[in-house]
Amino acid sequence: MNSVDLRARRISEHKTEIITKVEDKRDYSDTDEQRSVKAGAGGTKWSRCVMSPEGVIYFAANKMTPDGGKTLEQSPHGLGGRLGPELNYYWDDNLFLMIDGVSCRQEERGLYRFDTWRTENAKSPLESLKSDKAWLHVPEAGNQIPQTEGGWEGLFFFGPDNMVRMPDGTLLAPMGVHFENDRIPTTDYQSKRETNYKLRTIIVQSEDEGFNWKYLSTVARPREDDPVGEGFNEPALLRLRSGNLLCIMRTGHYSPLYCAWSGDEGKTWSNPVYTGFERGCAPCLVKLKTEALALTYGQRFPVGLSVPRLQKTFDWGKKGGSAGYGLVRLAINPDGEGRRWHDSAIGSKMGSCYTTTYEVEPNVLFCQVDHWCFRVELNANLE
Repeated sequence: MNSVDLRARRISEHKTEIITKVEDKRDYSDTDEQRSVKAGAGGTKWSRCVMSPEGVIYFAANKMTPDGGKTLEQSPHGLGGRLGPELNYYWDDNLFLMIDGVSCRQEERGLYRFDTWRTENAKSPLESLKSDKAWLHVPEAGNQIPQTEGGWEGLFFFGPDNMVRMPDGTLLAPMGVHFENDRIPTTDYQSKRETNYKLRTIIVQSEDEGFNWKYLSTVARPREDDPVGEGFNEPALLRLRSGNLLCIMRTGHYSPLYCAWSGDEGKTWSNPVYTGFERGCAPCLVKLKTEALALTYGQRFPVGLSVPRLQKTFDWGKKGGSAGYGLVRLAINPDGEGRRWHDSAIGSKMGSCYTTTYEVEPNVLFCQVDHWCFRVELNANLE
């Protein structure tokens, strides 16, 4: 079997009985201006949310929910301006670390700096949050490719809640990057607008609580014969109950999600394979209390659409505006290994379609997209 055939292998099963109830989506924003401004500039477009170890979820627009989305309150902590789409964070009883995934600055060849916010005050982490820097050493990346306007050349963390604490205390995080010799051109019209060259997904590791990171391995790299538009980017990483690692990646506006597994703590990876899911963006992986896996991801319409436009049917800036015809989809893997999935749509007209998802009660998911949030009850008997 050649590489193209291997990467086109279908491994999902499309079912519709994975959910018992999807609540109506709620608008947590306050103004039309918030709804029409991108996250990081005071708005909610492409925004993320973060969940504390106690289950409190904090949104853009300085909102929070203490009960898994049942009620919404004003947040006193002011995280809103930091919750952009490329946010990655880690939060446990001893460390709260946020990395701005698009803040990369080259210090010297192969050495890069990212903006971070951190605290080690477990009792009141958000009240003692301070700005800091993280250093990334990836010699293979060499000198950064000059950025095109609106382009994606360089090195990017992607999140949220997308770091893994390994048994030895090391932190792992996935990135979408260009190495210095990654010069395979993107293939379709929309991918060419995103970046000149196809990206790869890598894993980086930190042994000092996220102050310094270094290259560990490549999960997936583009090849000339790969039928993917952008290469491999927007990765989601999760440690499975078996101890294996699973990474699911976007590949473009016209090409599907791919995945790969590691059985040696991220040092090496299986060949990436087609998940069976159609084209998708921003995969978000969650390990449920049952050890089953949940995956949410977006599908934009019309096919190939990158940025929902603020006109006519794309009234992002108005309360109740459709913001495009994108879908949010949910897939469940009952055995917790990520090879057999049941898949269903759970939301429509969802703007950027960039999902952030958490399990807030047994078999109940909380999902946030832009200025909307909603709860999803799962079928507890799915096999």
